[in-house]
Amino acid sequence: MLIQRNNPAFSTTRLHVLNRAGDDDARRAEFDILEDDPMTKELTPIRKKRIQREKGVQESFAPYGNSLWDLRSKLVSLSKKLAEKLTSGGDTKSTRNALRELEAQDANAVYALELDRMDSAIEEGRTKDADAHAAKATDARSHLAQFNLEGLWVGKYGDNGFEMVNVTYIGDTLIGRKLTGDFNVPVGEITFQVDLSPERRSRGFSKAKELPNIELSDAAGKRWGTKELQRFTGLGQVADEGFTNSQWLEGQIVLVSEEYFSFAWLPIGHQEHMKNTLEKNDIGASMDHVVRCFEVTVDAIEDGSLEDPSDSCICLDDETMSCFE
Repeated sequence: MLIQRNNPAFSTTRLHVLNRAGDDDARRAEFDILEDDPMTKELTPIRKKRIQREKGVQESFAPYGNSLWDLRSKLVSLSKKLAEKLTSGGDTKSTRNALRELEAQDANAVYALELDRMDSAIEEGRTKDADAHAAKATDARSHLAQFNLEGLWVGKYGDNGFEMVNVTYIGDTLIGRKLTGDFNVPVGEITFQVDLSPERRSRGFSKAKELPNIELSDAAGKRWGTKELQRFTGLGQVADEGFTNSQWLEGQIVLVSEEYFSFAWLPIGHQEHMKNTLEKNDIGASMDHVVRCFEVTVDAIEDGSLEDPSDSCICLDDETMSCFE
C-alpha cells in the first residue's frame, strides 16, 4: 500500500490534508438548505456555485484521449528543445513559459506538482498554503481517468467465467476486491492492485510505473475512439485451488474507455477484461449485458476465426494480445 511504503506519519498527514480539501462540507450544505419539496428542480446557490466550479476545473484540463496524447507529445518536444538550449547556452525563457502553459493542461503533471508544493508547505508549517495546494491537487486528481474507476465491475477470469469486482482506492493505490470468487481466489480477497502515485519531481522518484501507451491501429483507434491506451504496472493475485500457494504476480492495467479496462497477469498470460456495471442495482441484467457485449477472445486469434483482428485486438507486447468482441 502507498502509506506502508512511505513514512507513515508523513503519509497520514498528507492524506488528512487532502481529505480536508474535499467537498464533503460543501455537499452537506447543499442538502441542508434544500427546499421541502424533494422534486424541486431549482438549484440552490451553493449547488450552482459547485457545478460551475467543477465545470471550470474540467475545462482547464485536456480530456482523456487523443487531445491528451497530442498535448503530451508537445510536452516531450518542448522538453527536448529546452534541454538543447540549456546545453548550447541559448535563451530558455520562452520555452520554459510554453512548457509551463502546456503542463497546466495536463492533470497528471498538475497533480504531482501540487502534491510537491503541499508537502513543502506541510514541512514548513504553512497550513493554509498546504490546504490550498491540497485542493488544487484534488481537482487535478479528480480529472484523471485512472482515479475514476471506483465502483462495481464484471470481468471474465478464463475458465472460471464472469466474476464481480469492487474497485476502491486507498490513497493513490487502486484495489480490486472480489465480490464473487472461484476455487482459486475466493470472495473478499484482493484480485489486483495498482499503485498510481504520480511521479514526484522534487523527490526524484516515481511510484506509478506508467508504461508507454499502447498505440492502436487506425481501425482499432476508430472503434475505441482513441489512438492510444494508457497503462500502468500492478500486481495480480493467483493461487492454487483452495486458495493455497497464493502469490502476487506482476501485471498491467490498461485503460480502454470509461466502460472498459483490462488487467493482464503477464507472466502467465492470464487476461481479465472488465465491463462497468452501469446498472448497479440489477446485477443479473448487467452480467447478461456483459456476456452479450464483451468477452475475451484470445482463443479466436489462435484458431484464426477473427477475420480482422486489428479491429478489436489490443497488443500488450510482442507475445501477448487480447481482443474485445
